[in-house]
Amino acid sequence: MNGFPLGFPSPLFWAMEGKNTGEALPDYLLGFLKGCEVHDGISHNALTLFPITCPQSGSLPSILTLDEAVEKKLLKISEVGREGTVNKIRLLNSSQHYVFIMAGEILIGCKQDRTLEEDILLAPNTEEITASAFCVEAGRWHRVSDEFIPAEEAATPRVRQVARLTRSQSAVWNEIAYFHMALNIKAGTGALREVYITPKTKDTIKEYMKVMGELPESLPQVSGVAVAIGGKLLCLDLFCDKKMFDALYPKLLKSYAVEAMIESEKKDGISKEKMALFINSLLNGKAKHMDSPGAGEHWELVAKDAQGSCLVFEGNVLHLSAFPRKTHEQRRSSTGRTRTFPRFFEL
Repeated sequence: MNGFPLGFPSPLFWAMEGKNTGEALPDYLLGFLKGCEVHDGISHNALTLFPITCPQSGSLPSILTLDEAVEKKLLKISEVGREGTVNKIRLLNSSQHYVFIMAGEILIGCKQDRTLEEDILLAPNTEEITASAFCVEAGRWHRVSDEFIPAEEAATPRVRQVARLTRSQSAVWNEIAYFHMALNIKAGTGALREVYITPKTKDTIKEYMKVMGELPESLPQVSGVAVAIGGKLLCLDLFCDKKMFDALYPKLLKSYAVEAMIESEKKDGISKEKMALFINSLLNGKAKHMDSPGAGEHWELVAKDAQGSCLVFEGNVLHLSAFPRKTHEQRRSSTGRTRTFPRFFEL
């Protein structure tokens, strides 16, 4: 498998906009990004995945995924009090292990489905903490369970992108509504998960899983992907831990497949060199350290045409996600109203 190394000089300095310009990326982030290697793309219909070899950590403690922790009954996720708060949830890790929850993993139950606003790492045996979340089920506000459980799906990249770029609950609901409209989902509670359980979507996902589902096993050195739809960049998901990538890849692939359903036309014109250029752009961007309710350090990353975030623990990049940072394009809904949605980054 041919790879394309990063770290080559960029012709542009892509700086963060605004007065609070952040700082240069810390050395461990620079080292992680420079150590990534983009490989030849794997395509099916409109979707192309570029496998990425990422620098691996040899010093991480035992970390459970969300699914593992809940299955072992070691993690409790619930509403804030009996009444609940739309954009907050509570988490309690009673295990001897760290627990990682990726932003975008869908939590179902309680008074409405949610997804975390940021990646979070819960330390072992910690007190209950409150974390920020987005609602991904606009049409329900009544209790169906006392605790959340993880869905088998994650938020689509464009839902994650809207959450990242706007920090707006209404914008997240609007993006979910667009998927409902595009896939002709007329009933239900406006839940993001409903996008995944229509017969058409199930059949499409099964097809993509058959063609691309064994990528982690067939490429044992890979722990990340760059994603393109119709020849345009969609997102980037990188991990320093192969086990974690392998565990989360099925959820991620399902979310990429749903995006590909909307973009029916397959287009050429994107290469691993151009994907590497996008990743390389982050090297010249800025980073801002943000508070995290859990363990580790949370960094916001902003470059001229890219915006993302990463969760770092003891110098290891647990997960780095990035999205295009272009102006919005407009799409007209079936009602005739014009709404704005993030535009793919054309390389």
